[in-house]
Amino acid sequence: MNCCTDKADAVDIISWTKDVYQVFKDECPGVLVIAGTDENTVYGETHWPMGGALGRIAADVLDIHPYPILFTPTKGDGLMDSLSQSVSVYDTLFMRAYGSAFVQEFGTLITGGAKQQDSYLKGVLPQMLADGANGFLFWCMRDFSVMTEPYSHVGMESMLGMFDSNDRITPGLEFFSEFAQQLSLINNVSFPEDDAFAVGLYLPINYESNQNHPSILSRRGVICHHFLKKLGFTTRVIRGDLKIPANLKTLVVPSMRLTETEISTIALWV
Repeated sequence: MNCCTDKADAVDIISWTKDVYQVFKDECPGVLVIAGTDENTVYGETHWPMGGALGRIAADVLDIHPYPILFTPTKGDGLMDSLSQSVSVYDTLFMRAYGSAFVQEFGTLITGGAKQQDSYLKGVLPQMLADGANGFLFWCMRDFSVMTEPYSHVGMESMLGMFDSNDRITPGLEFFSEFAQQLSLINNVSFPEDDAFAVGLYLPINYESNQNHPSILSRRGVICHHFLKKLGFTTRVIRGDLKIPANLKTLVVPSMRLTETEISTIALWV
């Protein structure tokens, strides 16, 4: 299911995903249902509900397509900039707070060259794994050339292949293959929530409201995440609609509007 930019009411979206999810489970009980979401989930005001009082979209596993340059309000200086790379990693961390999450289409839409692409993948893939990604999917297998919809007017979508027309790995994407091989050798993976010293980045209950805007909050979250990583800290996202984890020692609350309940809860935790 990939419908992350729907403008419908949040309650209707949740209801729709539940209906679709149930059809899959009734007809194909063993099928893993993945809800595809893009960066608008993190910083777009699309009413796409990830959790909180309204509930969460129905899926077994969530999925995020992060784009570090094209759409995000947090602009770094190209794919080789560690701030640009932090955007994609923070997106993964954000999704992890709402459940198991896959990562796909790693923002390799417009790269500027093989060197930039290689630097970007080496910077984000290991960090995504460390920040809780449960799986990786490269979109797509190979480049292709067709003139049917939607590719007749979105031609760039046909040039995202891992392999070219001669079945060779596209220059600059070799590290993805190396990373995939490394994953097969990993027996145990520790997640941010398992680290007692991980610094929590707070998400308010009203992440999208008249007082809080995702485009602003996400930028602050990315910057906090970026500098904390530079200082050597592990980070995790803490949801305001859930109880503050017992093992959390440090909480960062970027500038945002909190409810009275949230203020009281944080004050008691401190």
